[in-house]
Amino acid sequence: MSKCDQCNGFCCTREPFNSVRIEKREVVPLRKKGATVISLGYGVWEMPIGKTACIFSKNGRCSIYKKRPKACRDFDCAKSEAFQEFFKKHYPETYRKVFGK
Repeated sequence: MSKCDQCNGFCCTREPFNSVRIEKREVVPLRKKGATVISLGYGVWEMPIGKTACIFSKNGRCSIYKKRPKACRDFDCAKSEAFQEFFKKHYPETYRKVFGK
């Protein structure tokens, strides 16, 4: 069972992330799918998430998984100390289940 299966895509549905960095080539396709994508200037784009969930998160799964943003494809919770610390502090039971610590 993958870590995503164990926590229902926590990184897509709750804090600590409030946005996803978007590459320029991803802006139009994501907007066509209904996402809000904003320019921060200097060629930097973001898709706001807020404290609820990514609009593409459905029942703990990414509804655009095969076409998800590069930042989402590259993210690995097992390699993010900041994510693990947040998870451990605020959701200790799920943290232990996912990371076995």
